[in-house]
Amino acid sequence: MTLIRGASGGRRTARAIVITASLSLSSCLASCSGGESASQAGPSQEPTTSSSPVTLPTLDAPGPPPVHARNTPGAVPTLNQAPNPDAGWTPPALKFYNDDYSVWYQDDSITLQDSVTDQGNLEGYRTYDGYCLGYVNRDISPVYHQQKFDDDTYSYNRASQADPIVHDFNTDKPEKVGLVRDDGGIMGGYSARWTGITDSQRWGQRDLTGYRFSRVVGGAGLRFDAWIGCESGHEISVDQWHTILGGIRIEGMASPDL
Repeated sequence: MTLIRGASGGRRTARAIVITASLSLSSCLASCSGGESASQAGPSQEPTTSSSPVTLPTLDAPGPPPVHARNTPGAVPTLNQAPNPDAGWTPPALKFYNDDYSVWYQDDSITLQDSVTDQGNLEGYRTYDGYCLGYVNRDISPVYHQQKFDDDTYSYNRASQADPIVHDFNTDKPEKVGLVRDDGGIMGGYSARWTGITDSQRWGQRDLTGYRFSRVVGGAGLRFDAWIGCESGHEISVDQWHTILGGIRIEGMASPDL
């Protein structure tokens, strides 16, 4: 199986690309616990919705347009208006559901809710034995609508990214999976198993094993990530990970095939 290694050494996949719009675990998770079960919060049956649209900066923001002054003294200068590449794009109104709580349960107390934009949605999760923490993150932005890469490439590379608090990072080659559901049936994406070491102040030093799923839908301006990290030796199985992904449902969008 092909391995992709972080900056600390080793091989990287030849499919190289720099993606700067990643959500770091260090900015998402507010607290962690190792080996102790947290009090269980009942599953919420209400859908979560993206907030009211706001204007976010684009990847390539045009510079200030040139000013042309008239020769007539006291004339007001005219501005050359730069075209707006998102003038015809309207952010979609999406609803997100979790229909399966058999592997983990929602606990937003472990997340920093201000780490996402006004149009974003971030949910924290714990497994029932307390050894694993995770999150599901959705964000809608012109940044993803104007991406320079196709959905397949962007999604593939995001699935193999490491979070900043994880070092000695290794990941399997991302595999295409079709488990998350949307209005078109299935929203495909890429999933990868990873291992690493964390020495964060909250967790201390310990080995971690986990999974990451990523999908970018450029037409909708959507970036979707699901992540879980477990103490090595107490990690969930790939079947349990697939159960988590299969319980996620998006309403209001039919994503194109990768």
